Amino acid sequence: MTTLVTGAAGHLGLTLVQTLLERGETVRALDRRPTDPLRALPVDVVQADVTDPVGLAEAFVGVDRVFHTAALISLAMDQWPQLEAVNVEGVRQVVSQCLAHGVSKLVHFSSIEALDLEADGPVTEATPLVATDFTIPYGRSKAMGQRIVQEAVAQGLDAIVCYPTGILGPNDHAFHASNQALIRLRDGEPWVMVDAGLDWVDVRDVAAGAGAAADRAPAGASYLLGGHYATIEQLQSIIRDLTGAKLPSRRITMRQVEWLLPLVSLQARLTRRPPAISKTMLYPLKHGGPVSHTRAAEELGYAPRPLEDTIADALAWFEEVGTPKSPPPIGR
Repeated sequence: MTTLVTGAAGHLGLTLVQTLLERGETVRALDRRPTDPLRALPVDVVQADVTDPVGLAEAFVGVDRVFHTAALISLAMDQWPQLEAVNVEGVRQVVSQCLAHGVSKLVHFSSIEALDLEADGPVTEATPLVATDFTIPYGRSKAMGQRIVQEAVAQGLDAIVCYPTGILGPNDHAFHASNQALIRLRDGEPWVMVDAGLDWVDVRDVAAGAGAAADRAPAGASYLLGGHYATIEQLQSIIRDLTGAKLPSRRITMRQVEWLLPLVSLQARLTRRPPAISKTMLYPLKHGGPVSHTRAAEELGYAPRPLEDTIADALAWFEEVGTPKSPPPIGR
């Protein structure tokens, strides 16, 4: 059986490829920009873009299962054309190829930000998707892409959806937003503690959960692959215990952070650099709360590791690969 992983050079994609190889699977790895870490693995590497139907069709020849991780993760408010192209039309292309090539299972990775985090109660698989006019472009694009998958299930495609929460951990050669936050906390950059938090999950646990879902889940099923809720202050405390990093002495509320947004935006325009904070970054923190992965635990045996272990492994990996002391600003 040949398994195709899209976005295979990304944080989740690369970890998933490694997980599938450990399971003894034959893997074809698709990415528009294959990296050295991906090419070093014993996989069939295909350079193609999910928005290119010709390249995508060639990659699907002889494929039995597909894990679709490829996505544009953007914290900007002005990138809708790009988000729509990758996260909506790219999903449509992947679904079309699955149907055309008789793929036996599609595992589609959505995002917790596709769900209405402002709905009452803990976030579960029953939480509705955000509306088609949702103001945050990234969450809107992921919800629209997921609706395409759901429509394909109604047409007979055996597809399931996985919702990761805030992904942390090793193998992140691009140093995405969540891991950038760890690096900044490690380096003692924040001068205040923000009174907010998220559900954080280890990338390796997401990959293992998705593999279990591919094996066991019925068509149309969905699973929240979360980990543990922790405030920014709790993350800082864990990192302090591991590294001796100083904790900032001043606390600030989310409302106060929102008041600072116009000043941060002005600074970004003047310096021609991405903003250190933005509306899109604050939204999941502002509405972060309890997330239930009970369904995944009961049906897939999903059991995320302790958050302290994830952070320790991530920090060790950063040290090993020689991350810059201060990564570029988050935002675009």
